[in-house]
Amino acid sequence: VGTSAIGLTFGGSWNEDDRTNIDNWQNDSTIGSFNVNPRRVPKGMWEFVSSSTCTSPNSVVPTVTCTTDNHCFDGNSCTTDTCDIGTGQCINTMTSNCCGNFIC
Repeated sequence: VGTSAIGLTFGGSWNEDDRTNIDNWQNDSTIGSFNVNPRRVPKGMWEFVSSSTCTSPNSVVPTVTCTTDNHCFDGNSCTTDTCDIGTGQCINTMTSNCCGNFIC
């Protein structure tokens, strides 16, 4: 497999128990021997993400309104896209028997 597995595993995986202990992270044997400690990569990613906090946006999110059905196209062929003229809000309704809905 070599380097092609890096994108899928990031070098290793958590093996349960205390995530802060590197011994609880295992190297992925499918990526070869070009790195002596690849499990440090997913552990480092977990440490960064788990220590981050969410923040509020710095600005007001603008309200998007519609005046025609064309304004509501969501790019999904399995929805019927309509504009509620009274509220100015788009309505994207899933259609039945559409392969994009995993129902064919």
